[in-house]
Amino acid sequence: MFHSINFWPDTGIMHANNMEMFGWWNRLRGKGKLVNRSEINVRQFAQHMPWMIIVGGSEEQGPAMGWRYSGSRLENVFQPASFRHPFELFWASGSRSLANGAVDMAQILNWPFLLRFQSRVIGSGLPVMLEMIGLPMMPKGPGPAHFIGAIQVCGKPLQKENKVQLGSSIIKAALIEPQPIH
Repeated sequence: MFHSINFWPDTGIMHANNMEMFGWWNRLRGKGKLVNRSEINVRQFAQHMPWMIIVGGSEEQGPAMGWRYSGSRLENVFQPASFRHPFELFWASGSRSLANGAVDMAQILNWPFLLRFQSRVIGSGLPVMLEMIGLPMMPKGPGPAHFIGAIQVCGKPLQKENKVQLGSSIIKAALIEPQPIH
């Protein structure tokens, strides 16, 4: 569905699907504009929809980050109702300020953010590494940028019956400088 894919190895993005989404966003934004939510054709993301997220503030929550959308596979992988809690409760208490700080700064700069984190599979306790990318876009109404992106499992795929605990620990938090379009 995506046209030419450009890979920028200096972004720090590990997962190929997140890299593909970053390339799409970078082309769509053109020469520095913030992508408008109405410009996003979700059919382009058909294969990514189960892993997609949208985070941002709302009239009900105010500027605090909240989950605006989470894909069906994410709803199955994480504990029930994980995406109904505030964004900050998704993280282990020691990682909350790092996750919130990265997303707050990304919102100020209108830059993408990258969060790589580790959690555990419920029952077995086995570690699982995940990667979240957030790409800034203008919200439908007034207010600061929302982020469209995805949470992808890095490494060995999870079995359908596996559930991942809340309270993930951040391994890497980074802002990704938008790449120039030539």
